[in-house]
Amino acid sequence: MAVSDDSVRSAPSRADAKRATLAASVGNFVEWFDFGFYGYLATTIASVFFPGEDPVARLLATFAVFAAAFGVRPLGAVYFGSVGDRIGRSRVLVVTILLMSGATFLVALLPGYRDIGVAAPLLLLALRLVQGFAAGGEPGGAATFLTEYAPAGRRGRYASMWHVSSFAALICSSGLVLLLTAVTTPEQMLAWGWRVPFLLALPAGFIGLYIRLKVEDTPEFRRLEAASETAAAPAREVLGRDGGAVVRTLLVAAVQQFGFYTIFVYLASFLQVQAGFSAGAGTAVTMLTVVVAMVVVTPFGALSDRVGRRPVLVWSCVALAVAAVPLMHVAATGAFALALLAAAVLTVPLGAFMGAAAATFPEQFNTRRRYAGMSLGFGLASAAFGGTAPYLSTWVADRLSDPIAPGYLLVAFALVSLAASLTLKETAHRRLDQL
Repeated sequence: MAVSDDSVRSAPSRADAKRATLAASVGNFVEWFDFGFYGYLATTIASVFFPGEDPVARLLATFAVFAAAFGVRPLGAVYFGSVGDRIGRSRVLVVTILLMSGATFLVALLPGYRDIGVAAPLLLLALRLVQGFAAGGEPGGAATFLTEYAPAGRRGRYASMWHVSSFAALICSSGLVLLLTAVTTPEQMLAWGWRVPFLLALPAGFIGLYIRLKVEDTPEFRRLEAASETAAAPAREVLGRDGGAVVRTLLVAAVQQFGFYTIFVYLASFLQVQAGFSAGAGTAVTMLTVVVAMVVVTPFGALSDRVGRRPVLVWSCVALAVAAVPLMHVAATGAFALALLAAAVLTVPLGAFMGAAAATFPEQFNTRRRYAGMSLGFGLASAAFGGTAPYLSTWVADRLSDPIAPGYLLVAFALVSLAASLTLKETAHRRLDQL
């Protein structure tokens, strides 16, 4: 398709930026809608697909499948990131949403272990791998799309909408789980109730597809395309020129990945297994905590536009390192109000970090290889620190007989990301074509 000189030179209007924000966010919503209710329904899914009397063992198996989907994310990140830098961000984002929603929908149709035996968890694993492969291309594409469409001086604010859509998806998924828990018996939930959220992924995916097809590619990519300067082999360029940026992205993202999945996915199971909460109460704490995160992430993204990315990242890591263990102790007391307060307070620095990091990651890379570079670094972080978080937290807490063990892990990851954040060059006030 030909690209006109006028469309290349003109800056996107505010209406264009808003449409791009919606297009980028809707696919991210679909992705996190699925990952959210998989975590919230972990104990139910464990009973459906994994036999055995030990609830911790069943939960570990469920989270192992959860982690496996993240293991293929770097592969999806390299593939979709490279294609996105060659042919455009918007085209790839259309493919990823189709694959994610389709695989999620098929999970709803799977028979359980009692019906087909070991084939049930194997099929679940296969579909989760497809979903994970497609999801590998989603964060880098969404963040790149938002950053490249953002008005000057507002990249942090606009890019943070990537996370707002994630939190909105978690609120919807946890709310749906709460509703299902309230209107079904435990037997009905095991028989068919858990399937309902997965079924909704297909219509949600078609809505997202329609919206994405209505938005043209970013001005930054169209400039490259018009000048015939798009990369022929983006992944090779990333490995040859941006190895340091990939490593920095990986390490800066460590606390975001581990913290996100610990607080917003694992916490519901933690409160049930370690603090004696009901499934509904554990999910309610998580849902209310996600609301806090959604409220704070954009103001901190906007703050990073003014004061810089690095100060917000650094002080967020310090706050997480100081607060994680005491607040996990408070959450484990078994009191609903205290657990809610502790989780909400812990969420604020994590939300602040995510608000500043949303634009930081794509800003580490040149436009020619931004999608591939960010996708690779962030995908590796997702596989290493994100998908493993529920499993690692469950395993460590069980092995050490210490329910607070995930808090120590969170401190460790906060210190890793703190050290990496201190090595970043400030990018908030530089133009994208200067990066």
